[in-house]
Amino acid sequence: ASCAPPALYPRPTAMASSPRNDLARTLLENGVETRYHKMLADMTADGADLRDLTEADLRSCEDAEGAAVAPAVARGLVRKLRGAPATPLPLDGAPSGCGDDA
Repeated sequence: ASCAPPALYPRPTAMASSPRNDLARTLLENGVETRYHKMLADMTADGADLRDLTEADLRSCEDAEGAAVAPAVARGLVRKLRGAPATPLPLDGAPSGCGDDA
C-alpha cells in the first residue's frame, strides 16, 4: 500500500526552504520518536497538517527502519500529533510522499 499525503490538501507550486530541524523539533517536543520523522515529513510535504493525519493514513506507511506502522503505533502517533502545533515546513522543502514508486 502506498503511504501518500491525504488528497484533500492541494500541492503548492513553490515552497520556501526551512531549517531542517523545525519539523524534527516539533515532533520531538510532542514525543514522536525519530524513526517516524521522515515518514511524517513526507506526509506533510504538500502542506498537510500533522494534526489532520489519521490512523489509516499512518498504517499504510513504514518507519525509518522499514517496519510497517502497527495500528497501536498509528493510534499513539495520532494522539501525539493532535497535541502538536500547526505543521512547520517540511524538513527539506521538497514535496514528496512516502512510498512513492517514482
